Amino acid sequence: MNIDEIIEIVKVSSPSTAIYVGCDSKQRGEVCVFATVVVIHHDRSRGANVFVDVERTKRIPSLKQRIMMETFKAVEIAMKLSYGIPDRDIEVHLDINPSSKHSSNIAFKDASSYVSSQGFKPVFKPYSFAAYCVADYVCKKVY
Repeated sequence: MNIDEIIEIVKVSSPSTAIYVGCDSKQRGEVCVFATVVVIHHDRSRGANVFVDVERTKRIPSLKQRIMMETFKAVEIAMKLSYGIPDRDIEVHLDINPSSKHSSNIAFKDASSYVSSQGFKPVFKPYSFAAYCVADYVCKKVY
């Protein structure tokens, strides 16, 4: 993922263009695949650019640890972008369901606090499409 290229696209876009960063992961056997995505949604209605970074690691046994790794990876990219475009809002989309009925809720408070403490807006399901749709799609394709 070329951060400088993303920053240049955002700089020449209109102020109403939205920036979303999300990450998802899939595990199979002893491998864990992380897909981190940046979605630049032009004028919030005129199409989008999608940038992808894929990383393979060894299996992560704890669901909470894996969800927090997704959170850290998304925030890391959001921070790099914010240095180049400090006047733009960046949403960090998390593949976490706020309902306690779902297993991903195990990391809800920690992830929410971490993202907020870094100065970004955390977005959760069902509104976090950059994570649970775009990054999920990439994970399934590269796995």
